[in-house]
Amino acid sequence: MQTTFPPPLSVGSRVWTGNGYRDHGPLDGPKIDIAPNTGGAIIRTERPYYTIDTVLYTVQWDNGQVSKHYSNGLFCIGRYQTRSEFEAAINVTGPAELTLGPQGGFRHVKIALEYDGHPQDVEIYDRGLWFGCLEALAKNHGAAINIIGLPAKTRKKRST
Repeated sequence: MQTTFPPPLSVGSRVWTGNGYRDHGPLDGPKIDIAPNTGGAIIRTERPYYTIDTVLYTVQWDNGQVSKHYSNGLFCIGRYQTRSEFEAAINVTGPAELTLGPQGGFRHVKIALEYDGHPQDVEIYDRGLWFGCLEALAKNHGAAINIIGLPAKTRKKRST
């Protein structure tokens, strides 16, 4: 049983799509549509390009469809069947420290939580995980969210 948060993408891990996928597949086909709010399991991984470290994950969706995705298109829910079960396994136990860049963009967040009953301090660099899941959980648990804004770099004056 994997207890680290966030759960890693690996063979056997479950994933969830909130928005679904429309016309998903390689440029030369075949294309498929995957309905919103569908779960699936990673059944295989591959590295299609020897010069790039990018992993391609093959997912068998609960409706029987099979598709391939890169990590940035998948939301891992660990061993849970649904996203709501996954979210129920997360208990925010302390304040969050959200770091934003000079223009207000997400950089990372540090947060104390229990995942599947295991307490841990985590640092999240996944913008979608924070804004799409953890931020609401932190607010629902009454956790303070401390925002740190990084200052803009000062420009060096050029000598003439």
